[in-house]
Amino acid sequence: MVHEQLSEDYIPLFKFIGDNGHLSEDLSKNLFFQLLIAINHVHVNDLIHCDINAKNILVNSHMELKLVNLGLGFNSKAIKEGLVGD
Repeated sequence: MVHEQLSEDYIPLFKFIGDNGHLSEDLSKNLFFQLLIAINHVHVNDLIHCDINAKNILVNSHMELKLVNLGLGFNSKAIKEGLVGD
C-alpha cells in the first residue's frame, strides 16, 4: 500500500462545502471530473474503493482533489477469484 504525505492545505470536501456554502456549477464540474479520474486510477489498478464520500474526498486551496482512505477497499482480482466474500 502506498501512502502519500499530503500538505495541511488539504481539507475534506464536506468541510469545504460547510465553510463556503454551495459549489458553483463550474467548480462542481471540475471536482467531479477529477473524482472520475481518481476512481478510474483506482479501478485501473484493480482496486475497489468501498467508501467514497465527502469525508474521503480532500481538496486544497487550488481545488486539486485527492481520493483517500482505501482502508475499506478490495482488490478486484481477489473478488473475481473468490478470495474475498460477498
